[in-house]
Amino acid sequence: MRQGMIRRLSPIVVSSLLVAALLPPARAGAQADNNPYGLQQRAGAASQMIILGVQQGISSLPPTSGQAFTYDYNAEIGTFVQSEQLGPTILRSTQTIGANRLSLRFATSYFDLNKSLDPINYLATGSGIPPGAYTQFGLSADARVVLLNFAATYGLTDRVEAMLNIPVSVVDAQASQSFLAVPGTYPPVNEAHVAGVIVQPGGNINQTINAAVQTGSVNRVNASFASLDADFNSGSHAGLGRIGVGVKGLLGANEWGELAASAEFFCNSPSQEQFAGSNSASILPRLIGQIHAAKYLNLHADIGTEQDFQVNQLSRFVWDAGVSIPITNATFDLGFGGSKFDEGITWTPVTATGTLPNGNPVTITAVNPNQTELGTNYADFLFGAKVRLFDGGVLSGAVNVPINSAGFRPVAVGTISFEYYFKAL
Repeated sequence: MRQGMIRRLSPIVVSSLLVAALLPPARAGAQADNNPYGLQQRAGAASQMIILGVQQGISSLPPTSGQAFTYDYNAEIGTFVQSEQLGPTILRSTQTIGANRLSLRFATSYFDLNKSLDPINYLATGSGIPPGAYTQFGLSADARVVLLNFAATYGLTDRVEAMLNIPVSVVDAQASQSFLAVPGTYPPVNEAHVAGVIVQPGGNINQTINAAVQTGSVNRVNASFASLDADFNSGSHAGLGRIGVGVKGLLGANEWGELAASAEFFCNSPSQEQFAGSNSASILPRLIGQIHAAKYLNLHADIGTEQDFQVNQLSRFVWDAGVSIPITNATFDLGFGGSKFDEGITWTPVTATGTLPNGNPVTITAVNPNQTELGTNYADFLFGAKVRLFDGGVLSGAVNVPINSAGFRPVAVGTISFEYYFKAL
């Protein structure tokens, strides 16, 4: 019956023929063959996706500078006085901390990056491989991130403040690939033979492969990179992220609002292998505006451009806009923010190469290269709240919720922080 179905689905030639022609017994495990069908390149792409996803997630967190107790310019007396209201939490304030004042801030954030990407079609070519030979590879990746931020803000003058932020990440990362396998060659999964089909010119690749799966001629298998003996740093790791230093200055102020500018420089992370941050440096200038719409209503907006000196997937245009509602001893924020990255994260290589057991090289090339990249336009819903605990002490909480599915992103990001302010010597 199976032979009859295959004939009816002609021109399908499934894995039983490819075992001899396309895949002379090429195992999925890296120890069995030398990088079979680009296994290590796919593992490397998954690792890089997690590194960049964690870094992008960190970039979307609330401002690390202290901005709870701020100073306003009082036009009537021509000087700066401490604001009666607490500053925003997840939106950026134009106001500064005040000359010779210091804030220390500790924050912890948690988010879970989780994404499954459907297998995409690859054309296999090489010595002894017939024309029209196709296989498929997909990916599932997960990274649970606990971030600890230690920050300090110091008022150089009434108009200018300096900032320092030291992030420490604890990341538990896992990743697996899905692939076509020859039935009966596993378990164990690292003994599985990678399978494929031959599609005649003009044939539908997906229909051909799906028909082969339905008839049982090939199987879809999902296995972790660790179980396939690939070099992937799975498990829990702790490391130092990208240390940030910056400055913010008030450009102008009146009774209606203020305009400020800031610039932050992010150093290379020494813990990229632990997924704590990218081993690349960047600079992020911003323009920040604030309007006092009413006594208990402030409008906030900021725009900026981050330029990463090595990684295009981290260079972006960033924006935030929203309102803060300051009441006695508390403030609530509500708004939206987002980033438009220069380039999408590549989750699987466009082209990968490997070696068959007989020594012949094999190359796989994505049929549609656009399918190997994630989206670049991110948008978030933002909410934050802070409350004065005592004189100089503030507790705050914030949440970011992505409102589109572009990129490798969490369902939500939660942050809790404590800030303490005092007059520096």
